[in-house]
Amino acid sequence: KKDHGIKGVVVGLDLGGFSHHFIELPLKSEKDIKNALPFEMEKHLPLPPDEYIHGFHTVSTAGKTSKNLVLSIRKEKLGWITESLKDTGLKLLGIRCSLLEALNEFISSGAAPTAVFVQVSGHAFHIAGVSNAAPAYLRASRNESEARAEIEKISEMFGGVTYATGHVPFGEAKSLHYSISRVIAGAKKGAVSIDFTPEELLPVKKDYYPYAIGAMGVLAVLCFFLTSLVAYYKDSSALRDVRARTEEIKSTASGLVETRKSFEEVEKKKRFLLEFQGGSNRNIKILKGLSVLLPEGAWLTSFSTEEKNRIKIE
Repeated sequence: KKDHGIKGVVVGLDLGGFSHHFIELPLKSEKDIKNALPFEMEKHLPLPPDEYIHGFHTVSTAGKTSKNLVLSIRKEKLGWITESLKDTGLKLLGIRCSLLEALNEFISSGAAPTAVFVQVSGHAFHIAGVSNAAPAYLRASRNESEARAEIEKISEMFGGVTYATGHVPFGEAKSLHYSISRVIAGAKKGAVSIDFTPEELLPVKKDYYPYAIGAMGVLAVLCFFLTSLVAYYKDSSALRDVRARTEEIKSTASGLVETRKSFEEVEKKKRFLLEFQGGSNRNIKILKGLSVLLPEGAWLTSFSTEEKNRIKIE
């Protein structure tokens, strides 16, 4: 941590620390298999299953059944990890089986869908039979001759080429140069990814629900006041528009009233002039008409007009 600024650790454990079994279950979904394992492992483990941490990988499925590789490790074997990380400030990123991590690297490389894979670590030999790019057999041994016999046995069962990583004493095996510590530290999620971190060592996920509820409450209050504010400004703006329009209409209406008054005055003057024009030469017109109607021997001695077009003559 001091030399490289490391913030988290992935721990790789030898296969010898695990119990491993290939178990067939009438289940296919990951959730159902996980729930069934504590009951199924009672007949395979020497101690109660709740004293173990279980991990599994579904190797194959057929119909409604599945074949699963199950690895179990006792919880008390992981106590030293907690003690080692105590007060260091380092995060535990995962606890894994080093053979499975190396096997992931081998399978993902596509070297061979069917092969024998050997991981040599110190004086331990971890052997896996690979069939159809999935683990089909696992065995751990600390004896070289026993490991050699085991490899021959698996080769007959599965066929294919033997590959080995680490210090390989077997001349016939193809050597792979995997840095197991680097492979484990990479912590890639491969074909056979199983993590054995106890629940109490898993990082606690923050419950954002209360924060979300609080934020929604604050947002609701803000929306309430904002809605009122927007409604106020909207109504105020509408009122200003109405008042401006009212003043405009009033101005237009007063102009129309004045125009109408002026028009009425003009009409009145027009009527007066027409009446004056019609009555100004009325007497002349009447005399002209009388001169035509009166016989030649008649003398007009007196002539006057009255209201309602009455005429008085002598």
